[in-house]
Amino acid sequence: MLGMAAIGVRIAVAGRWRGPARAWPAVAETWALVVFPVSALADAQTASFAGAGHLLAGYTVLGIVLAARPHLTGAR
Repeated sequence: MLGMAAIGVRIAVAGRWRGPARAWPAVAETWALVVFPVSALADAQTASFAGAGHLLAGYTVLGIVLAARPHLTGAR
């Protein structure tokens, strides 16, 4: 996860990708920032659902953005 977070930040800083394709990789990698506090404040089942939901939503939206709008990445 740490490596993917670094990639997300690198994509945002490089500026080659535009719009949601530029920001969403970093957002998708905020899993630890969401799940650790939920784990500390809620029961295990809620934390599991929060973690799974965040991963599913993050990568699903990223996939949709990249599939629907590949021109945002500079792809030809």
